[in-house]
Order: sequence, then structure tokens, then C-alpha cells
Amino acid sequence: SEGLACSKSIDDSAGQIRALYICGLIHRRIGNYPQALKYLLNALNLTQHHGDLYYEAQTRRAIANIYNETKDHEKALDHCQTALELFGQLKDDYHYALMLNNISMYHTNVGNYEKALEYGFQSLGIFIKIDSLRGKGIVEDTIAQAYAGFGEYDKAVEYMLRNLEHITAQGPKSYQA
Repeated sequence: SEGLACSKSIDDSAGQIRALYICGLIHRRIGNYPQALKYLLNALNLTQHHGDLYYEAQTRRAIANIYNETKDHEKALDHCQTALELFGQLKDDYHYALMLNNISMYHTNVGNYEKALEYGFQSLGIFIKIDSLRGKGIVEDTIAQAYAGFGEYDKAVEYMLRNLEHITAQGPKSYQA
């Protein structure tokens, strides 16, 4: 891509990281996972080389999402755990809680509902502490899915209704990308 070539020609590592990262996200969105991983793994290599912890964490988060979508839950969880540690070092509570939620989702996906709830409630606690309505809604959906996996449908409905309250409070476009 032109932006990537330009950033390489002027030795702009931050620009290269961002261009690779965005190219990876675009390819993920269209379902081209091998190409998305190629771009994101190149971005990850650059973030580590240049010590950019924030973009390393974000890139690992994006890589974890791809591995989750392709059902490689072990790799997804590995990248999620590392991103969680990095967001913790950065003291980024929102993204830290988001990663806890993602870890909860991965445990739900492999049928480990007890662990899913453990991580989900940790995430919810942080979203409550930082007063993130959107975050609370996201994690309540995840908690509901874990309860449904357990067969505790009343609890699942309870958390989905909480989620609905948060969606309603934020307005109609609150969950659109």
C-alpha cells in the first residue's frame, strides 16, 4: 500500500506500524485471515523492535480476535493474556477490562464456563469502577453467554436484559463499529 511504502521511505516506524495494523484490520473485516495475520504479525514485530507497548497490546488483541474467529482458541488466549499484561503495564483500565472480557469469551467458546464467569465478573467490576456503560453492556452479553452454556437460563436472561438497558441508555448506534 502507498502509505506503508511512504512511511518506509522516510523511516517512520510509527507510521509503518499503524499502516500494517490497519491493513490487518481491513483484511480481517473481509475475512482474509491469512493476509490479516501476515500484516498484523509484521506490525507486532515492529512494535516489539521499537518498544511500542500500546500498539503491541492492540496488535495482539487483533491477532487474538482472528485466532478466535478461526477457532484456534489456544493461540487466541495466549495473545489475549499478553495484551492483558501490556494494558496492565500501561494502566489502561478500559482495554484491560476489555481483554478480561475477551478471555471470558474464549473460555465460553471452549466450554470452560466457570473460568468464563470468573474473568467476566472481573471485567464487569472494572467497567463499573470506570463507569463505562458500553463496557458494562459488552461484558454482560459475555456473562449471559457463559450462564447459558451452564444451562442457567434465568441468569443468562437477567444479564441480557441488563445489556439491553445499557444499549437503550446509549442510543441506537452505540454498538455499531
